[in-house]
Amino acid sequence: MNVKLLMENIKIHELTGNQNSNKIVLARMGNGLASYLFLLR
Repeated sequence: MNVKLLMENIKIHELTGNQNSNKIVLARMGNGLASYLFLLR
């Protein structure tokens, strides 16, 4: 998982000012992070 790439995506979405898009990205990132941490256990 490329955290830097995720941060860039979040910045881009913040610049667009689209709150719904932002929430979707954050939700996907949260799910991805949870899965990633689960796999590391």
